[in-house]
Amino acid sequence: MPEDTFDPTHLPRKEEGFGGKSIVGALFIGFVMLPGSLYLSLVAGQGAGPAAQWVTVILFAEIARRSFTTLRKQEIYILFAIAGMLSRIAWGMHQGGGPFAELIWNQYIVRSPEAEGMGLSGALATWIAPHPDSKALALRTLLHRDWVPAIGVLIAAHIIFRVNSFAASYALYRYTSGYERLPYPMAKVSAAGAMALAESAGTKESWRWRIFSMGAIIGLGFGIIYVGIPTLTGATLSKSLAILPIPWIDLTLATERVFPSAPTGLATDLGLVLTGFVLPYEIVVGQGIASLFLTLVVSPLLYKMGAMRRWRPGMSTIPTAISARFDVWLSAGIGLSLVIFVLGVAATVASALKLRKERSTVEMEMSSSKGFAIAILVWVVCTIAAIYLCHLLVPGFPVWLFVLYGFFFTPINSYVAARLTGMAGQSATFPYVREATFILSGYKGPDIWWAPIPLDNYGPDTQAFRELELTGTQIISLVKAQILVFPILFGCSFLFWNFFWRLSEIPSSAYPWAAVHWPQEATFRCLWATANQRSDAWMLEAIRPNFIVATFTAGLAGFGVIRLLGMGRMWFYGLAAGVGALPHDCLPRLIGALLSRHYFSRRIGEETWRNYAPVLLAGYSCGMGLIGVFCVAIALISTAVTHLPF
Repeated sequence: MPEDTFDPTHLPRKEEGFGGKSIVGALFIGFVMLPGSLYLSLVAGQGAGPAAQWVTVILFAEIARRSFTTLRKQEIYILFAIAGMLSRIAWGMHQGGGPFAELIWNQYIVRSPEAEGMGLSGALATWIAPHPDSKALALRTLLHRDWVPAIGVLIAAHIIFRVNSFAASYALYRYTSGYERLPYPMAKVSAAGAMALAESAGTKESWRWRIFSMGAIIGLGFGIIYVGIPTLTGATLSKSLAILPIPWIDLTLATERVFPSAPTGLATDLGLVLTGFVLPYEIVVGQGIASLFLTLVVSPLLYKMGAMRRWRPGMSTIPTAISARFDVWLSAGIGLSLVIFVLGVAATVASALKLRKERSTVEMEMSSSKGFAIAILVWVVCTIAAIYLCHLLVPGFPVWLFVLYGFFFTPINSYVAARLTGMAGQSATFPYVREATFILSGYKGPDIWWAPIPLDNYGPDTQAFRELELTGTQIISLVKAQILVFPILFGCSFLFWNFFWRLSEIPSSAYPWAAVHWPQEATFRCLWATANQRSDAWMLEAIRPNFIVATFTAGLAGFGVIRLLGMGRMWFYGLAAGVGALPHDCLPRLIGALLSRHYFSRRIGEETWRNYAPVLLAGYSCGMGLIGVFCVAIALISTAVTHLPF
């Protein structure tokens, strides 16, 4: 058997991993970690996802140890999976807030200056958000009948897509694992973490707890300065005070004469440096080099050549970044995304042909052909349900495109991504299919841009099923976890988003990161939503075929050069990720990567540091998350006291 295939004969016996501990862990994350994650996402732009997962698992492992019992690796893995489901990023700009983050985002969109300026403010359907003059928006509450259509669509779409994702990813896994025997290399990381925690849950304290505690202390100390002081002063004084500006120090105005049209600055979040410790060195360094070179060298040259048409002196980081994205980087990003997709498809085809040649006489092997057939049937039913829901919401949009999304684009995207995940732990998707088909469809309404269309990528989700096998966990445990998470996620997300919205307008100065980033994102969302309505739409002007062709050609050539030099694919992916990326965030990560490789690895030992770094980052995330939870409690008390009549 080739080394890059998977042998299913050497797997642990499968056991149940779901139980009472899973239920308590889910409630702990939903009511303790989720509000802190939500608050951090609004204030500092970072959720508490890693914190929620690590805190839950380690806390429960320590409680079990002090109760003279242990957690089995199956129980640890299910706890870890539940924490990931409850704390993962919900939508684009909204980290760690659950499904109702989308509705809070929509209420901002319908009332935003960007939507009003482009004629979208009163043109969006009520299943997206209430009308701008609704009392629900004036009172800043989700507890209003005007929200019923939007909440109903949100729940229906979430159920359909979660069931669809589980069924489709299971079917893809059964094929890529049972027939193609792909190794899923990154699955070993999560599985090894669960097994290591299970092995270290004895009476002797492990190194993980010591490193985690060090990271937590760093996170607590920095969190007090970065999040705590602005929050506490904002809750007790008329104006919040900040020692470090959130999210960055903006240097664009100071450097515009030397670097015209270049957004410059430095992010102030220490977590970015620690993230550089953990991410692949080639990715971080490649992204940092590309971002700095394109920002400080290429952007000024393009401005002198007349390519940066929208930039004007006096613009800060956000307007400069928006103008640069319109003029150059959107088209360049499309070209490079096409390169990555083509490379992914080529790798998939080459691997499939090699596998077919090696196994031409071997029949397909799947441990559960009945389960495979049921998964396919569930996927078909859910896809039809999604198509029907979209047709009800946007009846004027061509139904055949919904069918094409669900039964053509999604399977192709998902299969390519599943194979890449199985081979190298990476994913790829064909870029801008959604946007291109909306514009070319002939449909002129804006509602389609918010519809839950059945266009998705289920490939990366296949890895969870290999993790189940490696940890010896029954698949029914994951099914039970999914069922448990749904009501907790919706209930807690509704409760805490409603509370923070009542506390202060979102976005506003009370939530600095959202106040900076949401208007930028709203600009692009509104521009896309009007791109199919007018022939002179800005977004259509921003898509420049000559730039797309040039970057696609340069990307293929660059990949060839990198391979000829004997460098790995990661360098190319890192360089591609730096195109259009702000140096504000890339520079701290680059510093972290250089410190990791050239100082800590040499001082501590490469293997030891590789084990320490993710635990240190998890501890830091935990400390920041705990500060967020503490700030939530203070804000809650302050609000309650403010509203007392005496």
